[in-house]
Amino acid sequence: MARRIVLIGYPHAQVSGQERPQLPEAFRERLRALDPQAEVVYAPVPVDGEMLTRMRAGDPAELLRYNERFPAQFMQALPDTEVLFTLLAPVDLLQRAPKLRWVANVGSGTEHYSAHGILGSHVTLSSSKGVAARSVAEFAVSQLLMLARSWPARLADQRDHRWRWHTGRELDTMTLGIVGLGEIGREVARMAKVFGLRVIGTRRRATELPPHVDAVYAPEQLHEMLEQSDAVVIAAAFGPQTAGMFDREKLARMRRGAFLLNVARGGLVDEVALEEALRSGHLGGAAFDVFSQEPLPPESALWEVPNLLISAHNAVGLKDYGAHAFKRFLDDYADFRAGRPLRGRVDPQTGY
Repeated sequence: MARRIVLIGYPHAQVSGQERPQLPEAFRERLRALDPQAEVVYAPVPVDGEMLTRMRAGDPAELLRYNERFPAQFMQALPDTEVLFTLLAPVDLLQRAPKLRWVANVGSGTEHYSAHGILGSHVTLSSSKGVAARSVAEFAVSQLLMLARSWPARLADQRDHRWRWHTGRELDTMTLGIVGLGEIGREVARMAKVFGLRVIGTRRRATELPPHVDAVYAPEQLHEMLEQSDAVVIAAAFGPQTAGMFDREKLARMRRGAFLLNVARGGLVDEVALEEALRSGHLGGAAFDVFSQEPLPPESALWEVPNLLISAHNAVGLKDYGAHAFKRFLDDYADFRAGRPLRGRVDPQTGY
């Protein structure tokens, strides 16, 4: 029987409306060239922020109620599926897809699969990590520039029709700490060096010094890194070992007036402690693209916190992210067919 790939293309918002995005023909052609026996079933799943949020922390029994949100064509194809390229999947995926061999996640984070039982099973899980590293790094550096040059206050003055001068900080006088020197973190380091920052960071293998990084620390040395940093970019993977890592104690260890930027996951930071640190002036500013609950509720106190830049989990910012993710999937598919290791394979031991 031919291998069947259930493909959920990059989940455009139009999926839930009248317009249904189409799978690029170039993708189909290259896939057929890689595997003439492959059958492509295209059944895009609508964007669903609530599902993503709940799947990151949900109980498997509770998550079963989301199965009704998946298209009928998607669910009907699962029994014959061997390779699945998607952002979301039913929590009982392994029971519904007995032939499944590989799940390729459209995005870089895969923590929402923790309840599915995939890690450690016979099914390989991979991600698209690195696909948007440059885009996310540009976003983080732009946020750092805004904070360093007092743009939150300048924009507030514009809204209030108030003419005032503001001072700022020169980046080449600052030390930037990067929590997680993965593909995004290393790209942030490369860009930061262009502005003359001293760059330090944490990584699991602290014996290896990545390019553009002046000093590297093990995760258990995070306090030491924070105490040296004028600004900190969080680019770490989310999982049991990192959840809530930025608590009151960690925030207190940061230099007074330092900046905190999060382009990773909201669950890495205690948001109540973040609000307190900003309102007290201990932190000079923050820029968060991710939050523990998404969308961030309109009633959240964070909307009114001074010197906090908020964006809607779209640091990627690539108009053609789908094309980039498709290309990564095709490259990985060639390796999968040849029995070679997948570039984005998720380590069952670490979860990323």
